[in-house]
Amino acid sequence: MRDLDTASRVIFFVPVLLLLLKYPIKTCVLSYSIPLGSIISLCVALYDKFILNLRPEQNPRIMHIQGGDISMSLGIFSLIIALYAHQKKDIKLTSLSVIGVLCGIVGSLLSTARGGWVALPVLLIVILYIYRYSLSKRFFLTFFGIIVIASIGISQMPNNRIMERIDVAQKDIQLYLDNHDGNTSLGARFEMWKSALEMAKEKPLFGWGIQGATEKRKQETEEKIATGNIGQFTHAHNQYLDDLSKRGVVGLLALLAVLFIPLRAFMKKLNTTNDEIKLIATLGVAHILSVMIYGLSQGFLVHNSGTIFYFFLTIVFYAAIRTHQKAE
Repeated sequence: MRDLDTASRVIFFVPVLLLLLKYPIKTCVLSYSIPLGSIISLCVALYDKFILNLRPEQNPRIMHIQGGDISMSLGIFSLIIALYAHQKKDIKLTSLSVIGVLCGIVGSLLSTARGGWVALPVLLIVILYIYRYSLSKRFFLTFFGIIVIASIGISQMPNNRIMERIDVAQKDIQLYLDNHDGNTSLGARFEMWKSALEMAKEKPLFGWGIQGATEKRKQETEEKIATGNIGQFTHAHNQYLDDLSKRGVVGLLALLAVLFIPLRAFMKKLNTTNDEIKLIATLGVAHILSVMIYGLSQGFLVHNSGTIFYFFLTIVFYAAIRTHQKAE
């Protein structure tokens, strides 16, 4: 039923695509909506932390890893819009987008979800490479200077939750390498990944199914085949291995198609001379690459929030490009 539920949500996006093709979103609306969404995401995170006094994992609205990753995506999108606005000398949009960048990143940091932190440097390199001919050397020097100063400042902060999470990750890896300890956050992930690969070996073509994979993890926990309680999890905390174990090679190929086909379509539009099309294509590339990176340590598309976020924005960006192409 879970597979049917996810499939039905994707099918319901078809009318959304048709609607957006008939009544397109203007570039200016999209450009302002994204940084505003990033600002709102930080406001929600601050409210949960300082007003409701909730820990990230107690979030009542959305699983905190998902929320942190989505917030990071909004920050990354805001950076792309800031570069576009800077190119257009639109001071108002540039200022709003820079605020959106900061809000998205801070919102992700407050979530303590490390997947978004991993995606950030990769996406920065990709975005700056795409806009390399549009930006001056002075801009690059200033930009990297800000990153260095910000990194040093964050590392020196007292009671630093960010550095604490990084230290915990290092200790988790060392504990797993030394003692095969699966009772830590990363240790449990390593055990789930190993379990998923073993499942794939047994049923490589079509996999175990959602229920079968969950039961298999529970069995391995009970029989002490796996260390740590991996039986409590419904997915392998890796989108690719999770699909491989549940749906086999067929399911994994379908997942890769869902990611790489639109990615290739967006990448084809990066060399255009139309600034608006390049903006939207860059947003599309960053969107898909970020989701691909989140999927390395989280079943991002297993959750409804991830499925809706991925497919909705992919459709929005695709429809926007089609609209601009028709206008040309």
